[in-house]
Amino acid sequence: MRKPVLAALATAALVTGGLAGAPAANADSQVVLPITGTTSLANPLAGGAVLDMPAGAQLAGSLDIFRDPLLVGDMVIPPITAKVRALGIPVLGDTTSTVVLEPVGKTEARSIEGGYIEARTSFRIALPEVRSDLPLADKLNLGGPDCKTDVISTTLTSTEPLSLTEAFPMKATFTIPEISGCPKFLTIPLSNWALNALMGGDGNTLDLMVGPITTLPSPAPAPSPAPKPTAVAKVASSLKASAKKVTYGKAGKVKVAVRSSRTATGAVRIYKGKKLLATKRLAHGKASVTLRKKSLKAGKHKLRVVYAGSSTVRSSKGTVVVRVVKR
Repeated sequence: MRKPVLAALATAALVTGGLAGAPAANADSQVVLPITGTTSLANPLAGGAVLDMPAGAQLAGSLDIFRDPLLVGDMVIPPITAKVRALGIPVLGDTTSTVVLEPVGKTEARSIEGGYIEARTSFRIALPEVRSDLPLADKLNLGGPDCKTDVISTTLTSTEPLSLTEAFPMKATFTIPEISGCPKFLTIPLSNWALNALMGGDGNTLDLMVGPITTLPSPAPAPSPAPKPTAVAKVASSLKASAKKVTYGKAGKVKVAVRSSRTATGAVRIYKGKKLLATKRLAHGKASVTLRKKSLKAGKHKLRVVYAGSSTVRSSKGTVVVRVVKR
């Protein structure tokens, strides 16, 4: 039965393309099918939670109506903001979660008898954020970057024949397997336990509207790479620094000048041994660098002054003696 169905689809694609004045869905066409609809959680502790597919959800891939599978592509589902009322209890049970459906491998769609479509897909449910809506309690996140389910595999089946011009409904049921990798509290995996109790189990449903199919234009040829700029030879630089006597407890100043045949740009740094005391960007090759109050004890200090250089000027360094006196 498959060959007659594919032949009918091929004819429909050619006719549709001609009527719409757009490219027909020929062999290996790159296509996008928008996805809308809902995901419903069957676990009674989730309070009948229904998650709406976010804007921008789509299936993007390669369509060839003479191939089996006729569509091979990737599910693209932006993060979903989910409101779940645990145990159906108002206020106390209200939570807000960020739910991410992470695709695993490609989604493959095949034609079946009567022009209907079935699509095999696999994904994980990730829960980076799961928080109570109660004030203060919202500081505790039961989710995390590694908090997710094992792989979920299911088959979406259309309840109406494939349409090349309109969206068509597809449904599936799936089981939510074990959730792991969630934060521990006092070494106890409470998050894993709570989220498995709230979401785990079978009977969950996907009720989606898929399409209409949009054929993408062929990509333009890549432009030739721009020629690399010729490297400019760096010129030498020299550094001079000076400082006046500093009273202990007050900020000090070190004046730095970097000389070069090109204007020096970038930063100068002042060190006491390996300790960085201050840094300042040059302006017209000069900088007045402030030493913080009490950064140096009373006495005489020999400091290193380092210019890091720039794309056109080489680095240089020097020293400066700073005398710190008590009042």
